[in-house]
Amino acid sequence: MLSSKLVATRSQRIALVSVSAVLYALLRIIPIFPMIVPRATFSLSDVVASLLGVLLGPSLGVFSIIIGTFLGAVLGKALIFTGLDFLPAAVNALLVGLLIRERRIPSAVIYGTLLVLFVVHPYTLRFVLVAGIMVPFNWMHAIGFLILLSPLSKRASVWLKSGSAIHLTAALAILTSVGTLGQHLMGGLLTEVLFGNVLGSLDLDSFRVFWSAIFWLYPIERGVIIVVSALIGVPLISTLRRSKLVV
Repeated sequence: MLSSKLVATRSQRIALVSVSAVLYALLRIIPIFPMIVPRATFSLSDVVASLLGVLLGPSLGVFSIIIGTFLGAVLGKALIFTGLDFLPAAVNALLVGLLIRERRIPSAVIYGTLLVLFVVHPYTLRFVLVAGIMVPFNWMHAIGFLILLSPLSKRASVWLKSGSAIHLTAALAILTSVGTLGQHLMGGLLTEVLFGNVLGSLDLDSFRVFWSAIFWLYPIERGVIIVVSALIGVPLISTLRRSKLVV
């Protein structure tokens, strides 16, 4: 399996984790999309969160993101969630890493729990009126959950080991879809709990306005992340294979 046999030696594993953490930190200072939180943005690091789960597995992937998040803070990326900024991307890498190791049940439990918690949270906008039809806010997250539960997520771990660029692209698209949507759920839930329940800086009306705007934006941003992650991941994994860092 790719993530379980990723690095040939312990020293190579340490080196790859270190490099990944530094790369993640550098990418965190490059903005790509605005966040619901004022003056905050999604960073280019969100594009590689799933890839860290693929390349390093659930434990080392999460570890790299935690280190990279705080290293990014040293480099000037402000911590928005009072030090918990690593959580959304860590969930991404964790979900993907578990799927790579064919641990679909734990991955589904984590994703499903986040989806339920977000839906039942009082600050969540559950439906949006679109052309006279009430559309669930979490329609794309529901699709991600179905992908996770479907045979596609199981096939992805097989395709990832294939020498075919088509299979590798499909595998990364599937895994990144699950990972980045899980990351979005964690980010949304963290925002509601921290800025709504704990700090009280956003009230129910504010969240309704924000989520109404995010409803139109998040499918685009998640779609871009999925596409770019796959485009980056295919040559990256191919290069690492040629260098004997992956098997």
